[in-house]
Amino acid sequence: MAPVAKPTSNLAFLQAEVIDEGKAKVYLWLAGDLHHYARHEKYGDPNRQRITSGGGGAFLHPTHGPLFGAARSETRHAVTVDGDLYERKATFPGGATSFRLSLLNLLFLFRNPTFGLLPALGYLALAWGRLVGPEGPPPSIWTELATRPLRVVLMLVLLAGFVFFADATRPLFRWIGGLAHGLAHIALALAIAASAALAFGGAPDQVPLRLGVSFLGGWILGSILWGLYLLVALNLFGAHQNEAFSALRIQDYKHFLRLHVTGAGDLEIYPIGIPKVPRRAGARVQYLLIEDPITVRPHPPV
Repeated sequence: MAPVAKPTSNLAFLQAEVIDEGKAKVYLWLAGDLHHYARHEKYGDPNRQRITSGGGGAFLHPTHGPLFGAARSETRHAVTVDGDLYERKATFPGGATSFRLSLLNLLFLFRNPTFGLLPALGYLALAWGRLVGPEGPPPSIWTELATRPLRVVLMLVLLAGFVFFADATRPLFRWIGGLAHGLAHIALALAIAASAALAFGGAPDQVPLRLGVSFLGGWILGSILWGLYLLVALNLFGAHQNEAFSALRIQDYKHFLRLHVTGAGDLEIYPIGIPKVPRRAGARVQYLLIEDPITVRPHPPV
């Protein structure tokens, strides 16, 4: 008889040795790994609840789905857990608000100004030969790639880096999205370098100007392209939820749960939200009840 694998974590032990063996019945699952509020209720059984409540996280996670039509719906989302279907009942922030917040990635440059140093240096490295080359019109990109194999190696390394950065939870998107993102940056870097060469010519005394244009172009346009990538990846494919929202640095929409066990053994859950975090000490905190209190009644009653 083959040996039975032992649980590898405390959570796995709880699931395998306590719950799956029928020694306990779970009516409420609480998780805090995602920084938003989302409640799912089992179809036909309001006493089975799954709640994500990471309201004290450093940044906000989105609550809307990857399709624009579903982004404005509060109840269309459902998940299947162990063969049971759970319907999404409430989120904080709401799906429509979450979608609007994701559009702030269009302002990625201004919300993450120092990040632009990364594409700026990358664009310089990609187009260095075209920026500091000998006087005269720069060679075509194909000629340059054929005569400078190190440039090809650099591009391949960068493409591999973009694929590695892409959301690993979606293998197909990781390859397609990562390659498309990387090729877009390479094309933009070469286009900026070509524009700088046309604007300032190939004279040696114009090299600092060409380098400056490439550096600033990478800082500004490279940051904008990065924000567009995160926006599209999140809203069309549901990818990069961490990166797309951590980049926004949203400190609002905090929340917590107040749990009350009644004398009858019922569990009352009060989800309390703070839409806007005070920006100065002593300011009054405005809070609200995210939804009506949830009551979980165990069977049989305690």
